[in-house]
Amino acid sequence: MEDLRFYNFEGQLLAIAHDVVTVNWRICYNDIGTFEGHFNLHSPFVSDIGTEPWLIVVQGELQAIITGRQMGDELVLYGKTPNWLLCKRGLPPFVTGDVTEESGVTVPQLCRWVFHNVFDESDPVVYETEEGDFSQAPFAFWRNTAHQAFEVIRDCAERENAGHRIWFEPKTGMWHFQLYQGKELPIVLSEDHRNAYETEYTEDISELADTGWYGKEVASRGNYNPVSNQPPLQQGLPENFGKYYQVTQDGTRFDLEMNTGQYLLCDSPDGMWRIVEGEEIQGMDYIWARIEKDSASRGIYRWESILSAQTESEAETELREKKREQEITLLTRNLEYGKEYGLGDMMRVQKTAGGVRFTQKKQVKAVAIWYEQGNSGQQPEFTE
Repeated sequence: MEDLRFYNFEGQLLAIAHDVVTVNWRICYNDIGTFEGHFNLHSPFVSDIGTEPWLIVVQGELQAIITGRQMGDELVLYGKTPNWLLCKRGLPPFVTGDVTEESGVTVPQLCRWVFHNVFDESDPVVYETEEGDFSQAPFAFWRNTAHQAFEVIRDCAERENAGHRIWFEPKTGMWHFQLYQGKELPIVLSEDHRNAYETEYTEDISELADTGWYGKEVASRGNYNPVSNQPPLQQGLPENFGKYYQVTQDGTRFDLEMNTGQYLLCDSPDGMWRIVEGEEIQGMDYIWARIEKDSASRGIYRWESILSAQTESEAETELREKKREQEITLLTRNLEYGKEYGLGDMMRVQKTAGGVRFTQKKQVKAVAIWYEQGNSGQQPEFTE
């Protein structure tokens, strides 16, 4: 087992731990991983780290920020992988137009924009060149409420089946951010190939849907004067959805003739305003909108779902998770992380039973790595 080295946030080496009881890592692709280490209280390194609140533990290529500690019969340290720092940066609501003057953004473009908006130029954080074959096809992406930077980058990267990572460089005290994609590997995992055991196939279509409905809470924004366009409004903005104003003066705006006492309402995700009477506004708590996957089915095969999201962009993310679940679970043997595969890499898994062979392409979404006295191991976790 490699030693555990503890640094402060300036890159100063504070301690090296040799007397380790257990260490457990879970590293993730496009998500936050965890660390848990158990140590002998009489180990010299315990006093070396003291009460330093800003600790980074490094074990080979594995890193974590220490987020908690517990001292009883032993010292227990808890941590999260460095991309957890993105949870400590907030991003206010934004629309596609805040990111680019074009009709849409790409995944690298949006992630760069988020990065440069949540980190100051003086922060010791560097945006590294992306690794992977990213599409240049633009898409609309926005958030109507404030979010953690991590949530936005995770959701954005997911559109390209990509991941993100942050690592700390002790020599310079710099943090590095990178967007990346895994590789497709010529590996087949199966009991027949003797690199897998305890294989099992399951299937579930109970949550499958290719069409979804989401409700946007309707909110009054006060009064509107169409003659002076006050407050200033525009036609066709996604953030208009779910808002209404009471007209205070006769006039024409957006090719709409408005009379005093009427209401200007946007009840469509395309952001288009229309005029309604007061009776239509009364009792209107939610506006419901319908979205479809690109490959939406028809007829009896069109299954719908009521979504919890309140914006189109977030509803699209939620609808993508409503899919046919086909799962081959297994445990691997003779497969070493960092040498034969990495996070985000794709490989095939197989299960043969009852004369039927099931084959799936799986992506490594996480890896569990553990070290104990006299025992160590690792197991990848897969997703489609």
